[in-house]
Amino acid sequence: MFVGGVTNRISEDKLRQLFSQFGGVQSIIMNPEKRCAFLKMYTREGAINAREGMESYPFEDTTIRVQNPFRPSD
Repeated sequence: MFVGGVTNRISEDKLRQLFSQFGGVQSIIMNPEKRCAFLKMYTREGAINAREGMESYPFEDTTIRVQNPFRPSD
């Protein structure tokens, strides 16, 4: 799923910690220069819960935003 609002002050470990409360995080690709990351959860349920729980999450100097992890046809 796309995660926006990622700055260089948010580490991969911190992002993993924030999203792990919703399920297992399989992988994270960070791109703080473009203020985003791509995060993959182990389960669809975990991804849905993460999207709902982190849709607009204030963190330090930014707001983390999560876009829908599935296409409308899923």
